[in-house]
Amino acid sequence: MELTIAVVATIALMLPAMERLFLAKQEANTTRFKRRAVYVIVSFALALNITLNWMQYRNVTIAALAKQKSLEGALALSLWAFANKEEAGLKYLTSRSKSTAPTNPYLMGYYYLREGLQHNKPDDMVLAKEKFDEAVDQGAFVAPSHYLLAVIETKQAENQSQGEDQSKDHLRHAMDSLTKGIHYDPDFSSLYIGTAIVNAMREQTAAALDDIEKAVRLSKIHCYTVNRNGRDQHHPLYHLYNEPRFQTLLADCKIYEDNLIGVSRSK
Repeated sequence: MELTIAVVATIALMLPAMERLFLAKQEANTTRFKRRAVYVIVSFALALNITLNWMQYRNVTIAALAKQKSLEGALALSLWAFANKEEAGLKYLTSRSKSTAPTNPYLMGYYYLREGLQHNKPDDMVLAKEKFDEAVDQGAFVAPSHYLLAVIETKQAENQSQGEDQSKDHLRHAMDSLTKGIHYDPDFSSLYIGTAIVNAMREQTAAALDDIEKAVRLSKIHCYTVNRNGRDQHHPLYHLYNEPRFQTLLADCKIYEDNLIGVSRSK
C-alpha cells in the first residue's frame, strides 16, 4: 500500500510540472532565457518533491519494519512467559505504562483468566477483569477483551450458589460487553459465540442459533465450539443440540474438521 501511494504521488507531482513546461514552450512572446529559467525552476522543484516523497516512503517502510520486529520480539517473550507461568515476567512485559510496555495488558488478563478457571481462583478472575478493562482503556485488543469480560460474567452466571436475579445481572453485563465489542469490531467472530451462549442461557433459541451460525460464517475455527461444546451436556450450547439448524451446522462442521485433519496429516 505504501509503495502504491508513493507511485501515485510521484505521478501527481509530475503531471502539473510537465504541463507547466509544455505551456512555457508554447508561449510565443517568452524569451529563451525566461523559458530556460522556467525549465530549471520547475525541474528542480519536481526533482526535490519526488526525492522528498520517496524519502518519506523509505522512512515509513523502515519505521514499520522496526515496529514489527519490536512487536514480534515482545510477543515471543510474552508467549514464553505465558507458557511457563512466569507471572513476574508477564507483569514486566505488560504492566508498565502504556508508552513503554512492549505488549498489552490483555495477555496478563488472559493469564489470570486461565488460572482462575483452571484452579477456581475468584481473586484471579477479578484481576483478569481489571486487565481486560485496562486493555480496552488503552485501545488495544478491544474486541477480544470485551469477549473475555463476557466469558467471566457467563461463568459467574452459571454459579449455582447464587440467586436467579444475580445470574440475570451477570448475563446482562455479559451482553453489554459483547454489544460494545460488536460495535467496535462487528467482524470479530468470537463475540457471536458469546452472544449465542448468553442467548442460549436465556432460552432465546432462535437468537442463539443466528449467532452461532454467524460466528461460523465469519470463521470456521468455531467449528471447534460446535463439534465439542455442542455435544457437552454441561455446556450452555447443548440447549441447541436437538434443533435442526444446529444439527445441520454440526454436520457441516464435522465434515470441515475431518477434511482439515485429513489434509494436515497427509502433508
